[in-house]
Amino acid sequence: MHGEPLESTWGAHVSRVAKAMNINLVTSRKKVDWANLALKIINRAPPASSSNSESSSATKTTGSKRSRSTSGSKADSCLLTEAQTAQFKASYYDMTDDVKWKLSDGTYVEDMMFKFGDDSDYEHPVHSFILDVDDPIWTENGRFTKEQMNEIREAGNPTLPILSDNVMEIINACAAAVREAIEKNEPSTVRKAVIDGVHQAITSNGFYDPYTQYDEDWLQSSLLRILSLYRYNTLSNITSCGGSEMDFVIRIWSLLDRCFDNLMVETRRGHTCIATSVRENSDRAATGQSSVEQKQQSVRPDLILFRNGVEFGTAECGKADDDGVWKKEIVEWQLHNPKVMKDMFLRAVSRVDNDLAIVRKLRIIGLNQNHIRMRPVVLDCPKGYVSRLRGTKPFEISSSPSSIPSGVLPILMVTLQMKEILRQSMALIGNYHSGVGTTQLQHQPDFQCNADKSKSITLPAVICTKDKRQKI
Repeated sequence: MHGEPLESTWGAHVSRVAKAMNINLVTSRKKVDWANLALKIINRAPPASSSNSESSSATKTTGSKRSRSTSGSKADSCLLTEAQTAQFKASYYDMTDDVKWKLSDGTYVEDMMFKFGDDSDYEHPVHSFILDVDDPIWTENGRFTKEQMNEIREAGNPTLPILSDNVMEIINACAAAVREAIEKNEPSTVRKAVIDGVHQAITSNGFYDPYTQYDEDWLQSSLLRILSLYRYNTLSNITSCGGSEMDFVIRIWSLLDRCFDNLMVETRRGHTCIATSVRENSDRAATGQSSVEQKQQSVRPDLILFRNGVEFGTAECGKADDDGVWKKEIVEWQLHNPKVMKDMFLRAVSRVDNDLAIVRKLRIIGLNQNHIRMRPVVLDCPKGYVSRLRGTKPFEISSSPSSIPSGVLPILMVTLQMKEILRQSMALIGNYHSGVGTTQLQHQPDFQCNADKSKSITLPAVICTKDKRQKI
């Protein structure tokens, strides 16, 4: 276990693995001489070569600059280390069948995930027990049948929240204005006609009260800003001239940040993810065998949605790539971001004592934004020990205003849906601490070892990165 010395946990780990593999152990009262064993390991290790030393020295920075590690899931899917494999197997062997996700045909989802993860040499979300229902790997080679995948997809909350009538009235008015402009104008004038028509449609009834109609006010103001990008060809300029990641954030994606303002959510950019930092530093302890390790630098997502010490969502952004979907996008969307989202999920439920009822309802949102594409995803745990990841199809903001109904509008709509999911998750955490829905005080002080764990669940942790980052 993290934070405990090897000599005090080795026996328990060996016993658990042996039990899982039906191996009978012969016990002995003789104590292991750990100091002598460590000395033998050190003496057998080959000396560092001069070339390695030179290479190591060359990677150091001077002054106060920080060196950034490129290993681990932020940069690539790396070859699994022995420690990562051991962590993955230990997480699985700690599971019990009565808690696992049992499908209607008797199949345990965790068993199928473990089988695939145990056969994989490179890191995959499965090693953190994350199941992306849109990952084709799950339907290949008969891992899950079509019927099983449908059951996994539809468990819990099968659809996104429904938007209000007022919001849909604005959306439908915009779509109708685009259609009318295209039908009544020649190709040479349709661009201006679409921009002017949408502007008229969303302002004809005046403006909305930001205190009582915040979503409508945000939707209207965002559309007006996007129309300005079309009007002066700003969007075309940054997409055709190789705009930087910051160009896309400032001009486009930061518009979505404002959607969450009335929930009093902090939209943090360039900040360390607290949940991942807690996980990566969880093994720091006073062991009596060495000094306490320095805190390790953690990841900094492009966006964190933060409220009252809890992170409810994240986003990763990227710029254009000439070859379409590039490696950074694949790694961030399929590996890095899901792990950060699970870190956030685990820390959020730890704030409510891993209450089983909340674990089954809590959801963390993720916004994968690259160039002018966005794909929202949601991570939850509807059953068993599985962290399920579901996403929409990618939506794209076209440089042509005629495509507003198929790109801009769905992105604004799904942002409001993600906001509602975030609001529901915030309410779950808040109600637990305020006692809403209970008739008596449920947070009575006692020793931690005496806590009632019958209504809680401990989910497997996210697999550790290959190499720790620089100490800070």
